[in-house]
Amino acid sequence: MIIFYNKKSGQIIGTIDGRIHPPEHLKMWVGDKEKTGRVVIQWKPTGKKITEIVKKPIWEDYVDKDGFTEAHQVGVKKTKVKSIEFKPKFNPDGIITDFESGKKRIYDYKVKLKKDEVVGFMLK
Repeated sequence: MIIFYNKKSGQIIGTIDGRIHPPEHLKMWVGDKEKTGRVVIQWKPTGKKITEIVKKPIWEDYVDKDGFTEAHQVGVKKTKVKSIEFKPKFNPDGIITDFESGKKRIYDYKVKLKKDEVVGFMLK
């Protein structure tokens, strides 16, 4: 996630969602660079491995007595998916993960600044 904010007020004025950003995203800027700051939230692996069971429906075509084909679910396939957990390097009070999951709206907050550096977030 890349967060753009007003350097004086801390007001968040734009974001680019995602955990991995191509070079084009890292070159992007919202507003005037003199008035707008940005913080790029980096993610790092925790070393914890995650195994999830993913359920996918199994469909088969069925031809009715009039010759029309319909799809019917005939079962569920369970698949184990293994991945590695990641967490944001900068995550004051766990708020970045709340923004990402949709539990909290980023535009309800503004950044806390200390000597022109983002140190956290606060409600407006």
